[in-house]
Amino acid sequence: IIGYGNHLQQQELPKGQREMIDASVLAGEHLLHLIEQLIQVAKADSGSVVIEVKEMRPTTILTEIRNIMANRAEDKGLDLQLHAAPFSDRLISAPAETIRNILLNLVGNAIKFTENGTILVSSRIVENGSQTLLELRVSDTGIGITEDALEKVFQPFQQADDTVLSRFGGTGLGLAICRQLCDQLGGSIRVESEVGQGSCFIVQLPVTPIEEHNDQIDVTSDPVVKLIAIGNFDTDLLAKA
Repeated sequence: IIGYGNHLQQQELPKGQREMIDASVLAGEHLLHLIEQLIQVAKADSGSVVIEVKEMRPTTILTEIRNIMANRAEDKGLDLQLHAAPFSDRLISAPAETIRNILLNLVGNAIKFTENGTILVSSRIVENGSQTLLELRVSDTGIGITEDALEKVFQPFQQADDTVLSRFGGTGLGLAICRQLCDQLGGSIRVESEVGQGSCFIVQLPVTPIEEHNDQIDVTSDPVVKLIAIGNFDTDLLAKA
């Protein structure tokens, strides 16, 4: 249905018909998104989610998220920035696809609940005793969350309050999925927020560092970022997003 709708959107049609097709495609995409989220919740509850661990660099994931979400942020006039702390480009063994899904949910929410300002996605490596953690943060300048709803938002089918559903819509599943995925990986997710000032979602996941030789270091020149902390970094996180 969505495919046919997308095809019709490319045709020269009267305004009324185009508006009906646009509405049909939007409704279809919303329904597809809901089904996909319900499937993810069901898989997580049953423990059937397959977690694939592979070699990756946190800076590469940040770049991919920026590339995927840049148009949505631009459509709302939002400034999407990346920040890589020193040594965030180090090679690690981690579930890249799961991390990507978590960040897509968090950045998607940040864009949805922010009317103007900045979305900042950052990463850093944290040494916690014998454990190495990848810490990811998604900050926004959006509507914020009341203190009594900081845990509620991670429950399935829950919004911060009834006004959020009426203003922004949504299923209330995205953050619940993020919490379930973090739990399965032995990690954590929490949020710091102030109403009217914005929110910061903080994810910490255990990862395994990989020793590199000089010939393994991947240096690229794709300009993707506005804000950077200087250290051992990928050059693709040095320029304007």
